[in-house]
Formats: sequence, C-alpha cells, structure tokens
Amino acid sequence: MGSDDRSHIATGVIRTARLFSSGDLVGCAMTLWPLVDSTAKIETGEGGVGTRIRAFLNAYDAIITYVSLGYVISQSTANDRTIFDVLYKECRNSILHEGREATIIEWTTNGTLEFGIGQNPNASQTHQIPQELLFGLIVAVVLAPCNKTAGPVGPDHGLVLGHLGTSHELDELWGQRDQVMRQIRLRSRS
Repeated sequence: MGSDDRSHIATGVIRTARLFSSGDLVGCAMTLWPLVDSTAKIETGEGGVGTRIRAFLNAYDAIITYVSLGYVISQSTANDRTIFDVLYKECRNSILHEGREATIIEWTTNGTLEFGIGQNPNASQTHQIPQELLFGLIVAVVLAPCNKTAGPVGPDHGLVLGHLGTSHELDELWGQRDQVMRQIRLRSRS
C-alpha cells in the first residue's frame, strides 16, 4: 500500500457506520478514532496525536455538529472545555488507552447535550453527549479532502445527511467538505 492509498479509510468508514447503525457505540468509537487520527495526520500536519486530532475536531466542528444535531456548535465551552475536548479526552482516550467506555459520558439518543450533570463540583461529573456526534465524526472523515481517493465502495453504501435534507451514495461524498460547508452556510442563514 502506497502512502497515498486511502482505501483503508473506506473500509473503516463502512465498518464504523455499520457499528453505529447497530447501536454498538463502543465498537464504533474503537474503529472511528484511528480513522480520525489517520485523516487528521494528513489534514492538519504531523505533530502529536492530541494536537492533530484536536485541530481536526476544531476545523470540522460545524460539519460534525450540523450533520449530527442540525445546528452548529463552535467552540462552545462549559468549565473551560468544549464538546470536542470531552469527546477527545473522555471518549477517545478511555477507549483507546483503557479499553473501555468512559463512565463520565452518558450517550443520549434525543440530541441532549449537557456538560457536568451533578451537584458536587469535586466529583467526576457526567456529560450527556448525543450519540449522533459519532455519526458527525464519520461524516467529517468522509468529507475530508485528503480522503477524496478513499473510494469507490460501490452503490450499496450510502449516508443520509438528514439535517441537510439529503441522502447520498458514499462515493459522492469522498473529499466534498467545501460543498457540504456551502450547504450548511445556506441552511444556517435561512
């Protein structure tokens, strides 16, 4: 496999999307985070894994949140942490470094996003995070320009970008970040 071969991304995206669809959020995250890192390494440059993944999350925050939630969260903070800090530190690091899901994250299915639920400021606080943000991360990996050559995967694989009101074959989306951002800007203005 040459350094410009991105076919492993396509294989990983299909596997990750299936795990997400089946409700296996831990399996989805375990497969997804290495894809995010591989993409971030090219999109944002070298540097440490934490630096490049955070840069990728910040660069794709509008796509991740709009595709998954229907609105844009950009650098919104609670207790000096963004939603992407929580996803990186609690979700990614717990799964990849400890081999388990973070107990501090409670995945929600209704779009609820709340930081630090609880009364004791010294105790570990629970964060309610919409599971749809994992789907938004999958879409961000697909849309990254460096993954334009990841496909084709064939007509049996598609993604429904519900908040954009569109459904696409996966092969139509590889590397199409700018086109999707235009749609998000148009919809955000109306």
